[in-house]
Formats: sequence, C-alpha cells, structure tokens
Amino acid sequence: MDEKQITIAQAAIRVISRYGLRKTTMNDLAQEAGVSRQTLYNAYASKEEVIRDAIRFETGRTIAQVSAAWDRDQTLDAQLDSFFAHGPVAWFDLIQSSPDAADLLDGLNTAGHAELAEGTARWTHALAELLRGHDFDFDAIGQSAEDLADFIYSTSSSAKYSAQSRAQLLSRLATLKAAVLALVRQD
Repeated sequence: MDEKQITIAQAAIRVISRYGLRKTTMNDLAQEAGVSRQTLYNAYASKEEVIRDAIRFETGRTIAQVSAAWDRDQTLDAQLDSFFAHGPVAWFDLIQSSPDAADLLDGLNTAGHAELAEGTARWTHALAELLRGHDFDFDAIGQSAEDLADFIYSTSSSAKYSAQSRAQLLSRLATLKAAVLALVRQD
C-alpha cells in the first residue's frame, strides 16, 4: 500500500468504528483522511473497496506487532498472551467501543468477506510458524502445526465474537492457552 492508501485505511478504521458501516459515507471517509472526495473516488470505486483495504492494512499491521512481540517473548505462554492482547482482545475492545457493533460486524463481514478469509489464512500461517519454532513433537500429539494454529485462531476468534464481557473473553482465552500448553506439554 502506498502512503495515501494507508492514510485512507487508517481513517476508514477510525470513522467506521465511530459511526458504523451503514452510516459512514465516502464523504466521511474523505474528510477523515484529509483528502478530497474526488481523490478518494480516484483511488476507490466504493466504500466496500475502502473496507477491504482497511481490513488488509489492519491485519498486516497487527501481524507485524504480534511478530515483533513474539521475537521478544521466549515462551509459548508469553507469545500466546501477545497474540491474544493484540488480536482478539484488541478487536473485542474495538467492537465494544463502536456505537453500533452489530452494524460494524455485519458490514465488515459483508464488504470484506474475502479479505477477512485471507486474514484468517495469514494469521493461521503465522501461528503455525510460531509453533514450528518451538520444536514440538506434533506427531506425538496427533496434530500438525497448521491444525493447532487453526484451532488457536478459530477458537480465539469465536471467543471474541461471543463473549458478553471483556472478563469473559479473558477467561476463555486463558482456558484456551492452558489447553494448548497442556497439549504441547509446556508450562
């Protein structure tokens, strides 16, 4: 992404979180990004295209943050905590801060379905690489790194969408972490 696209993606995240997807207009996006409507339309034909770029940008930014934390953290325990904090917990907080969380989720799922699926694949790959770096005996647990990564990602994703409170989300993620650590026999 070039600088203009990054500015627009960051603006889209802010304005859509504030107003919801339905109420956000291309004019709102242009104003928030500090560009003219014509400049926005020259770069994007629709609000849905902006959403897809915003999802792609945010996924990449978050994966980079988590990867940097993983480089500092030495144990799988700490690395899972970093993933949870920057991923599911941060996303949960964003959803909860939106005045119309249902619209935000529906809109993102509708407009950015393919990009969200690509993000899931990127996260699963990153988690699988992390797990491979710990030299676990995956044959002994009957799982591949990809299987375990998919389990971690999908379970944490489900937890963030279904939790009724931040405390409940944190409890679910703690249980997930304990299960993963028990499975790979790491403390």
